[in-house]
Amino acid sequence: MGLETHRRRISAQKRSSILGAARKNFLTNGYSGAGMAEIARDADVSTATLYKHFSSKEALFT
Repeated sequence: MGLETHRRRISAQKRSSILGAARKNFLTNGYSGAGMAEIARDADVSTATLYKHFSSKEALFT
């Protein structure tokens, strides 16, 4: 497996983790109660990584 393939796989895993944490957070707390920092923490990624994948809470929600 090449380095670029490995990086794409890790990035896809992080994105999936973020989406799962976001879904749980939005369902539990509603849109206005959901926080990007909490979603990042639940997804076990940094806030910077979350914003690398999704530019805003609205982008993540959609």
